[in-house]
Amino acid sequence: MIFNKDSKIKAAFNIIKEELNEHLDSINENTEELQLLHNLYLELESRIDRIEDRLSKIQLMIEDFMHPKLNTNEEAVFLELYTNEASPLSYADLGLKLGMPELVVRKTIASLIKKGIEIDVVMIDNKPFFRLAKSSRERQAKENILKLKKTIK
Repeated sequence: MIFNKDSKIKAAFNIIKEELNEHLDSINENTEELQLLHNLYLELESRIDRIEDRLSKIQLMIEDFMHPKLNTNEEAVFLELYTNEASPLSYADLGLKLGMPELVVRKTIASLIKKGIEIDVVMIDNKPFFRLAKSSRERQAKENILKLKKTIK
């Protein structure tokens, strides 16, 4: 009889031991899964940080594009075009008014256009004449996008 009770107790303990081992295996699997998820989370966080850095750089580039910085010659040519609404000006006209060689005026106008300043070109007798586009004039008047100094000359 004692032998029978001992074997029943051993059998019950073996069942409990198996259940505990299964439970332990399940805990280990869950721990591994949690570790994997944590590693994935860290990787995502790292990628998000890199994306934030890139977005910051892009935002700075957009600001530079939306508000280009002009050198002294560019400011002078821009202001001359901005203040002269009456008639378009040629390279020679701008050069005379600003005391700049015509070649410098040509390069300066090209630079302004490259920086996104809209300049209308009118051909008169096969010569280009320039005027500040209405949209650029209005934008500068409303927003002072170029942050121009008060006096240039």
